[in-house]
Amino acid sequence: MIMRKVLLLLLCCISGVVMAETRKDIDLKKNDVEIRPLSIMSEPTAYQADAVICIWLPNASPYVTVSIVNEETGVQVYFMIYAE
Repeated sequence: MIMRKVLLLLLCCISGVVMAETRKDIDLKKNDVEIRPLSIMSEPTAYQADAVICIWLPNASPYVTVSIVNEETGVQVYFMIYAE
């Protein structure tokens, strides 16, 4: 009975070693696509005329988050996410 347990343990160890040696690394396919950052590194140009604020973004993005904060109070007065 003990011999069977030892034999079973030995077979399990050997099969584990064989499985570990037959594993293959998966090669990733890399495309030569330029990576576009998800956020704007520089501040966009913004103009205010009375209650209208115009924001010019140098690069078009599919998603844009606009947040307007009152400088005097630090309170966020407007927040919107625009998506194409």
